[in-house]
Parts: sequence; structure tokens; C-alpha cells
Amino acid sequence: MTLRRPALDVVADGGGWVARLVEALRQGGAPLRSASLHDGTLRLALELEGGRAFVVTARPWREGLQGWRRTERLLVGYDGAGDPGPDGGRWLERIHGLLSRGEGSFPEGLAGFAALGARGGRPEESLAAMFPFVTVERSSPTAGRGRRPRPGEGVEVLVRATSRCNQACPFCSGPKHAEPSGEVLRACFRAVGELLPGALVSLTGGEPTLRRGFPGEVRAALEALPRGEVQVQTNAVRFATALDPTDLPRDPRLKFFVSLHALDEAAYDRCTGSRGQLGQAVAGTRRLLAAGHAVTLNAVVCRENVGHVEAYVRRMPRAFPGLRRPVLHFSTLICPEWNPRAARSLVRYREVVEVLRRAARVARELGWEMLPLRSSTHATMPACVLRPSERPRRAEYRVGVRETGYEDLSRPFVKAARCRGCRETSRCLGVPRPYALAFGLDELRPIRGD
Repeated sequence: MTLRRPALDVVADGGGWVARLVEALRQGGAPLRSASLHDGTLRLALELEGGRAFVVTARPWREGLQGWRRTERLLVGYDGAGDPGPDGGRWLERIHGLLSRGEGSFPEGLAGFAALGARGGRPEESLAAMFPFVTVERSSPTAGRGRRPRPGEGVEVLVRATSRCNQACPFCSGPKHAEPSGEVLRACFRAVGELLPGALVSLTGGEPTLRRGFPGEVRAALEALPRGEVQVQTNAVRFATALDPTDLPRDPRLKFFVSLHALDEAAYDRCTGSRGQLGQAVAGTRRLLAAGHAVTLNAVVCRENVGHVEAYVRRMPRAFPGLRRPVLHFSTLICPEWNPRAARSLVRYREVVEVLRRAARVARELGWEMLPLRSSTHATMPACVLRPSERPRRAEYRVGVRETGYEDLSRPFVKAARCRGCRETSRCLGVPRPYALAFGLDELRPIRGD
């Protein structure tokens, strides 16, 4: 098999030895698609006969750690529990030999970062393999899985720039991971610019404004994606005093998605696991608006604020009295598996829908822009719990084959068996697994017709 030459340079931060290892593999004819070093784990992604993906891993060995075979310092393994097959077995042996001979020059604990990506394969796979803090979501007016974005297709690249946060929302959906350096983050932007040049890059976390180089990183993202857009997901607290929004480019391609879950101080504290930050969040948002930036306010409807949503909308004119107004957006809980306490904040969709209908009526009375009830991908309600008039045509989110299943509680999202005949099934995830466990699937009803 002919090796596809990498489209991206090796990006190293104390991981130059990975570049040498990759070069040795390439010279040996390895069908390498990508290589990465992060969080003390080396991952080598190969494409075997028949196009089969095969990932070899190496991590520092310790007592009790299970894997395929040890070297003196490392444990070598591969992703998955199945038989690697003859082809996979050959590459395991070769990589084990290379690691055994070279491990004396590797850093303690496999510290550092390195990434190399090949042009072949889908951008989602390449970016995720190189940058473990990246997730790609696609939406399209039509079904299908093209490798490159099609006309009218939306691509959002979620870049989790940090796990640190100045708040502790009980329903947080941001996973924990090692924080990439500024060099790594800029390399990520360049990779997105090459592989998905028209994408929306969402800088998220944690709280991305806590990064020391945040303003420069925003500018780097804009420069790397001249045909794309950049969105900062933030609670806006640091924009009250610590950061000056006028230091950021006033660019129509730059947007801010501000988590503001309540305008009642007690409810805000419950939602954010903080004390006394509401005033700073409002002040920071006002400064973003005054600097000419586009702002969307996102409130996650949850047990902590569900009784305050209508009042929240009514307070908008007082909270943001200027000519520049933020757009309102409401979302629901994702309940990621790594955060089991998020399920305590769940509210039944029928209750959420009624609350948001009242909020929408108030927004119309005030002439305040509020996005449709289904404006998210994962953080949204199924269409069937809404009235036909509340189901606007939206971009079709590409539901991943591993994301959802029918009555399958092993998946992150679950649908009822009767959902198979629903016209929305290709763009509906169902409900989060903890929601199904707490409330069942009785609310789900297939939508028929055109």
C-alpha cells in the first residue's frame, strides 16, 4: 500500500522524538494516517488492508495496567477488544520493536505533545486523532456523508481549549483533558483551515478566556480560517474587568455565545456553582456588545432555573438597555456520562416546552429576538414534543451511528422503537440516556407525513 504523505507538519511541544519515530515507520512502509502524543499516550493510526482502521497505543507501564505486550518502560496495545488479525499483528510487532529500541530517549511519562495528520480520510477522523480536544459536528440540508463540506452544509469544530473554569455548573458538559499549549492550539487552527476551511470554530472549555494567550489565540483562529467563522463560548465574567473586548478584532466573523443561565442572582448561583458572579457576567456581556461584537445568550433550562425563565426574558430590556441587543437562545441538558450529577438537573420536556412557549410570547411582546426552540444539535428537544409550527426547517444534523439507538441504553442517546418510522429520525438523537432512565420514552411519538 502506498503511504499518503502528510498534509500537515509534525507539531511538537517536547515531542520531537515522535517525529523521528514516524519517519522510521514511514521508511518501513507503514500505512500511517496520523500520529499523536497527548496525556501521556502515544497513538499511531494505521490503515490496514481493505481500508480497516487500526490504532496502536503506547503508554507508561504500571502495575495492573492491561495491554498487548510490554517493553521495559511502556505498555503497547491497540484500540478495541477484537483480534488484530495478521496485518495488525505484524504492525504491532514492528512498532513494539521500534519502541523497545528507542524508549531510552523518550521523555519520562511520555510527556509533551505531538501530532501528525495525513490528507487521506475524513477530516473529523484526522482532526480528532491529532487533537483530542476537538470534536466536529456537521449539518446539511440534505442527507449524505461527503468527505468535504457540500454547498449549504454547516461544519462546527468544537475546540475545547481548557478544562479550567471559574464556575462549576452542576450540569457541565465539558470533558476533562490536558490543556494544549498555545503552539498546539495554533496548529489546530491551521489544520482546521486546511481540512475544513469554511468551518465555524467554537472556542470552548471550560472557560477559554482563562487562557493566558486568549486574545492572540482568537486572532490566530480568524487568520487561519479566512473563509470560516470563530465563536467564543464563554460566561463573560472575565470581560467585566480582566479582559478588554476592544482588544479583539471587530470582525463580522467573530461571535460570542455567552452562557447566562439566569438573571435572578440566587438562580444564577445555583446554575453556575458560584457566588456573586451575576453582576460581572452581565457587565462583561454589556462590554462585548458595546465593543460591537455579536452576542447570543444561552440559558440551559434545568431544575435550577426552570421557574425563572419567563422573568429572565422580561428582564432583558433592563439588563441590556443599549441599542445593541443580544439574541436569546435556550438549550436543554446533554448529561454526559462523565458527569453523573447532571441528571439531577433534568426537567421533563413537557415542562420545558411550556416554559419556553411562555418565554417566546414575552420575547415577541418585547420585540426581542429569540432563536427557535430547536436551534441546537445535542442540547435540544426531540421535534415530536413540539407543535408543528414550532418545528422550523433546520439544517440536518448528521446523527452518528454510535450516538443513538432504538431502546438501546448502552448509547449516549436513546430513541423509542416506534421512532423508526418518524420523518425526523435522521436528524433526531432522541433523548440523553439519563433522561430515558429517569423519565422513560413515553413522550416520544413518531411524526408522519411530509
